Amino acid sequence: MIAALDALGLLVVLAIAVFFYRWLIHSRWFAGLVGSVTQPSPETGEEIIKELSHAERTAWERAEQAKQTAEEERNTVRTIQRHVRRKPTPF
Repeated sequence: MIAALDALGLLVVLAIAVFFYRWLIHSRWFAGLVGSVTQPSPETGEEIIKELSHAERTAWERAEQAKQTAEEERNTVRTIQRHVRRKPTPF
């Protein structure tokens, strides 16, 4: 009987621990804590300038890639439109 009560108590404690763990993992506070540990804020002005320069370069590269992708999509649309005008499909 006492072993059953101990097992039931352990099961209740385990269930509470699982629910607390799930809440902790999904909490914004814990995510911020983990983020600050894995990527600490820069300490010096040079590090800040270096990070900003890297972010700016990345933004310019992504903008250039987006321009190229948009141009390729426009060319594809033009090709499809020319093909459809010349050879309409009969239904």
